[in-house]
Amino acid sequence: MKTRLYKYLVISLLAVLGVTGLTSCGDDITEQYYVVGTQLSNEYILVNKNQWNWDEDLECYVYSHNLSALDDHVYNNGAVVTSVFVNPDKDSERLEQLPFLFTYWAEYDDGEWRTYTENLNCSYKPGVVTFYIQASDRTDGGVTDNYEFKVSLIWED
Repeated sequence: MKTRLYKYLVISLLAVLGVTGLTSCGDDITEQYYVVGTQLSNEYILVNKNQWNWDEDLECYVYSHNLSALDDHVYNNGAVVTSVFVNPDKDSERLEQLPFLFTYWAEYDDGEWRTYTENLNCSYKPGVVTFYIQASDRTDGGVTDNYEFKVSLIWED
């Protein structure tokens, strides 16, 4: 009985070693691939609450900022990622990628508390980034905060 159990253990051990030995790392896993010539530029844009303009047609606040780093080459061949700092200069500060939706509780003129959603978004043209703030009620209620955005441009030379 012990001999039979011993044989099964030896066979099992050899099978495990054989399988792991045959599937060990080969040369293909050790090769590294790098993209040479990739560039990154981070632009930080602070928009004060009094810099936003109400757009009646879009029913949202708009702010356009010149961004010379976003030239035709980057615009056509690169990538742009934009984020907003939420709760800046506080322990709860975090970076949220646009579009960013956030829902608040707000007291309306009739005394009722309702949810209110704010949508932060942006668009790009060569040399310009435009930011948008649109509220769920789509009315001109005023911008109450300053916003700091981080625009990351990535492109190949």
